[in-house]
Amino acid sequence: MFLSELLASYAAERPDLAPCTARYLGYSINNFRRFLCHEPSLSDLNKQTILAWMTWSGKEIAARSVNHHRVNIISLWNHAADLDLISPPPKIAKTDRYSHPGKGIKF
Repeated sequence: MFLSELLASYAAERPDLAPCTARYLGYSINNFRRFLCHEPSLSDLNKQTILAWMTWSGKEIAARSVNHHRVNIISLWNHAADLDLISPPPKIAKTDRYSHPGKGIKF
């Protein structure tokens, strides 16, 4: 199942989901698609791929945006797990959250 299809299911089950929230989830899927160079599917959801994607994304966008994208994809991953389509996501430690290299270092 593609993540874009999963998003449709996620939105259908949440009638109170704001249109802008669904749009932002779609932006995260598009960013993930650019990294993978193919349509993201449930088989792409694993910790190693997510962490590599976060590092790749951090070269183009702010760390805060990288982490927002991660939260969006993890939300879809949790939804897929709720539907028994995939195992739940592993816990991602705070140390695995993205921050730009050298942040806080003054020269």
